[in-house]
Amino acid sequence: MNREKDLANYALAFFAAVSFLLLIFPSTPLVHSARLLFGYSLYPILEGSRLDYRLRNVPDNVARLVRTDQENLRLKAELAAATLSAGRAAHLEAENERLSDMISLSRDGRWRGSWARVISKSPRDWFGTVFIDKGAEHGIRPHATVLAIAGGRPVLAGRVFEVYPGFSKVMLVTSELSSVICRLRGSGHEGMLEGRGSRSLRLGYLQEKAVPQAGEEIVTSAGGLLFPPGIPVATVSGAGERDVSMNLFNAAAEPAVEPDSLQEVYVVNRDFPTEIRKYSEEAP
Repeated sequence: MNREKDLANYALAFFAAVSFLLLIFPSTPLVHSARLLFGYSLYPILEGSRLDYRLRNVPDNVARLVRTDQENLRLKAELAAATLSAGRAAHLEAENERLSDMISLSRDGRWRGSWARVISKSPRDWFGTVFIDKGAEHGIRPHATVLAIAGGRPVLAGRVFEVYPGFSKVMLVTSELSSVICRLRGSGHEGMLEGRGSRSLRLGYLQEKAVPQAGEEIVTSAGGLLFPPGIPVATVSGAGERDVSMNLFNAAAEPAVEPDSLQEVYVVNRDFPTEIRKYSEEAP
């Protein structure tokens, strides 16, 4: 080991001496040629040392690349876990808010009813009816008002259409068979809100003075028999149009709650004489 070190030192001293001599000698053609020869002779040694340096550092470079790749994988896993946790937190927060709204409605003194879970929908009548897990055995009666929570408040979803011992069939406000006497909250003008078997509704029979504005809220009217007054049902989605045949106005509307978002509903039985109900335009 010492011998190799001594040889390296001798070689360094020799090349240093030669370089010094070439620098101090006058610049003659012979000296210039010697300088070029000496420079070209040292070029392979210089490049060899650079190559040796690179080769000796290859393991370290590879190790750094591997560590960087592992770090990227770890950060990606942490990001995915954080995103999943955030999604779960948002879902739990929304669920907690929904349950809080349900409890608040249950404690509301205006209505006495019971919660029911939506258990089935008919693909052939997707916007028409749903089935709930409460029936005659649970005190549910025909024509009971069915409410849902939307935007933190109770809105009209429909009414009980058929009652069986352990479950009931609910007609949604979007059903083609549904019609609800409503009023525009802003102007107070009454009209008939009719389902169309889709997400859109039609508010008809509006007087000429009634000018429905897009975004105006539609609520149940005291003139209706089956539903308590003042419950939000829909929102006007377009300007009113004149019905030439009847000299009345109508307007398109959107339901206050999406039919396909119903999970739980609040069923409120109402007491009113049967003799009156059978003359209602809303009774089947």
